[in-house]
Amino acid sequence: MKLRTQKRLGAKLLKAGKKRVKFNVEKLKEIKEAITRADVRSLIKNKIITKKQKKGISSGRKKKVLAQKRKGRRSGQGKRKGTFKARNPKKRRWINKIRPQRRFLKELKNSKIITNKEYRELYLKSKGNFFRSISHLELYLTKTMKKDLTKYKENKEKKLKELLKNKAQEKENQNKKQKKQETQKKQVKQEERAKTSKTKKNTEKKEKKTKK
Repeated sequence: MKLRTQKRLGAKLLKAGKKRVKFNVEKLKEIKEAITRADVRSLIKNKIITKKQKKGISSGRKKKVLAQKRKGRRSGQGKRKGTFKARNPKKRRWINKIRPQRRFLKELKNSKIITNKEYRELYLKSKGNFFRSISHLELYLTKTMKKDLTKYKENKEKKLKELLKNKAQEKENQNKKQKKQETQKKQVKQEERAKTSKTKKNTEKKEKKTKK
């Protein structure tokens, strides 16, 4: 069965190439009878003539690699380009070290565990690269300055738990909203299908009457 004209008209109306035009195999008779543009347009509306999806570049492999990299894999000796200092500069290492220390000191000052004078002293010490990390700073506070950090740690844990709880609740609400939207979309589609099936039946009845 040659359907060149239908394919040409379908391609023009769908704004795609002839290779992308797809016919419903079960309804080839209807397609053959369609000669005008209006006929083809109605077939497109009833999804008898459809358009194939464009072939794109898959991003599945890329996503897989990224997921592996997030786990800390694919970062061995063979994957590295550049020296350690080029990959992790001196300035960036210093920033990663000093910012958490300063943040920690500010929190201690705000919660009145240390005085303004002590804060200034510790700030200058951290600036002079005296502390290796926050754990080293904590050790210095508890052993040499004899400060009690138990209350501070408990409050921090509480805040973290609350934050995580709020995040989980937000995610749950979002998922509920998404499910609601999906169900609504499905209902709309079902209604559209019912309408199209009704119109088809009516047209078939009319055609039968005219033939008689």
